Amino acid sequence: MKHQIVHVVREFPKYSEQFIRLQVNYLAKSGVNCRIVCDKYNSSLAQKIDINQDIEITECLKKRVNIFGLIVLTSLGLIRTIGFMSFIKLLWTEHRNLFGKTPWQYLYNFDFENCDLVHFQYFTHFKKYSPVISVLAMLDKKIVMSVRGADITKRLPSVKTYFNKHQLQVGMFLPVSRNFEKRLIELGVASARISIMRSALDTSILSEFKSLEQSHKPSRPLKILTVGRLVEKKGYINSLKIVARLNELGCDVKYTIVGNGPLREYMERIISTCQLNNVIMMPAIPQNEVFVKMLKSDLFLLPAMTTESGDQEGIPNVLKEAMYLGLFVVSSYHSGIPELIEDGVHGVLCKEFDVDCFVEKIKQYSNGKLDVKGITDAAYAKVKEDYDIEHWNNKLINIYSTCLKTAN
Repeated sequence: MKHQIVHVVREFPKYSEQFIRLQVNYLAKSGVNCRIVCDKYNSSLAQKIDINQDIEITECLKKRVNIFGLIVLTSLGLIRTIGFMSFIKLLWTEHRNLFGKTPWQYLYNFDFENCDLVHFQYFTHFKKYSPVISVLAMLDKKIVMSVRGADITKRLPSVKTYFNKHQLQVGMFLPVSRNFEKRLIELGVASARISIMRSALDTSILSEFKSLEQSHKPSRPLKILTVGRLVEKKGYINSLKIVARLNELGCDVKYTIVGNGPLREYMERIISTCQLNNVIMMPAIPQNEVFVKMLKSDLFLLPAMTTESGDQEGIPNVLKEAMYLGLFVVSSYHSGIPELIEDGVHGVLCKEFDVDCFVEKIKQYSNGKLDVKGITDAAYAKVKEDYDIEHWNNKLINIYSTCLKTAN
């Protein structure tokens, strides 16, 4: 694909958002001309992980205070509003001829005029880059927007005005789940402009870690693992309650939590106060070390929950990784998770906040009352078949091509 595709992200790369790195890596490998425009470039992490060398990364969506630029952009917006599109384009071109830059570059370092399609990776970009979207539409650039987790749940109220303003300028919305597809339709997006785009896995990398001789018998102590950002919707407070209850029942368990986030100090206080000596908290670690940690564990626990603010998960990639690597997964009926896990088939699910259910399911696993091998084999097959990166990125390339064809 000769067209230039710009991916607009927040921080890049980021431990908790490896799915974006995997996506652009595969696109570049497939011959797509990709460029990443980010708010913050994490150079130290970039040196530790694999990023395709053909991908140009620009840390440049930073506003510059320039009164002249503001006046020019305000004038452009007004003229466009009353319909003089040809005049706007003429002014845009002549300004560049005279001053060597488009008016937009007075506010942002990146010149969007030289790209063909912009893929905004977050629904909240409707608000943050509202002026950018207006200018892209004026320049007849195509726009694709991903829809994930907190962006369309917790943060929706703050974005909705900008969504209503710009949603018709977006060529295609890419929700990660059927649950989010339904929400978009409820917001007034036509189903023809929605295409589910699963957050996929590079199974070739995971296969390097998958143990061929993994035991399906619970160890003693039972090693339970959770990996993820330390935020409320992951259900960490409930997971500590679950472990406390298991301790009371005399179950021999060791619980490891891997991740960083705002709940760390609060969780450490709970662990200390409740004397949960069998709980270990570790900081975020590189992805390959996460996979090794998974292979040394028995069970993956993620009691995800809807917060009071409405924040929800999409379909957590860490669950897919655990399933692919053969861990028995215990999670909740939450957001898009039931699209990944059918209770009793690919793992077990409990209602949100139902501590007793989680405790009972873990006891059943520990006591050998579940068909662990059958379930983990089915989970592996599910992820391999439904979440392979080659399938989903080929679909994404086709979406790009279709959007660009409509521009010609």
